[in-house]
Amino acid sequence: MVAIVLSSGQRGAIVRLTGERVWLQSPIAAAPGARVEAQLDSGLAVSVKAQRCVKRSDGGFDVQGRIVNMTRELRNILTASLSADHESVS
Repeated sequence: MVAIVLSSGQRGAIVRLTGERVWLQSPIAAAPGARVEAQLDSGLAVSVKAQRCVKRSDGGFDVQGRIVNMTRELRNILTASLSADHESVS
């Protein structure tokens, strides 16, 4: 899981990345087509175009979308962080 700070100032997380498709946990909903603007703790910007949003039982939202500002640096950071999380769970 990679912590993010949404443009609203609330915290969320990137939980999965496959290519440019990303899955977020967010405290706020995102309608299909909406942009979710966030930053990693390092300050690197992440912009996601939402494709699907489902409310969880805890009141948060699972947002699926596509990263529209994917750079090599961003991909490397997300891939390394998410694979490290996966390895620590195994």
